[in-house]
Amino acid sequence: MALQLSETMWEAQGDDRGSAIPTQYSVSGLPAGHAATIERRESRWQIQHRHAGSDSSEWTGDYETAGTALAALQTKIFGSLG
Repeated sequence: MALQLSETMWEAQGDDRGSAIPTQYSVSGLPAGHAATIERRESRWQIQHRHAGSDSSEWTGDYETAGTALAALQTKIFGSLG
């Protein structure tokens, strides 16, 4: 199963308010009872993964892009396909 990103927060770039870049995504395609957010925090992307039975809501990881964070989350949840 493939996870997908949906933009949920943006940041304006310079004086052009019409050109915003995504800074936060929600993740869909997760198993039941799981939820995740991927967010640009300072200069890196991090994951907040929550699941039933866990009180943890910490931001983890240090990724260069939202896509690499998503790939790491997918591997964590579903394992390596290779």
